[in-house]
Amino acid sequence: MYHIVLFDGECNLCDKSVRFITARDPDMHFRFASLQGRRGKEYIKQFAIDEDADSVVLIRPDGTVLYKSDAALTIASKLKSPFRAAAVLTFLPRSIRDRCYDLIAGSRFKWFGRKEFKLPENVDKRRFLD
Repeated sequence: MYHIVLFDGECNLCDKSVRFITARDPDMHFRFASLQGRRGKEYIKQFAIDEDADSVVLIRPDGTVLYKSDAALTIASKLKSPFRAAAVLTFLPRSIRDRCYDLIAGSRFKWFGRKEFKLPENVDKRRFLD
């Protein structure tokens, strides 16, 4: 089974993050769906995910849903080294990790820009559920 990453398809940072993950996930632990796409909307409904969640969302194979820093660090833990070492940051309290996450997420459009929704380019399309 695989993990499902729900991402904002209008966010340039999210687009770069998806490409970063796919390039460092040779075991294909992850599949992707945009929050704006048909499958993403189905997952939002199925797992009762807040549609306004300003976060990457990770759905584990067991159905557990993770948000913000928990999602990001779990993703990092499955990537090739040295990136999996970032998972060591889980020792920090979630409140601190999520404040840092919120700072970046809240400014992502200002810092990285917004784009019209489309799947990231130059990635393995089999990994996308939309």
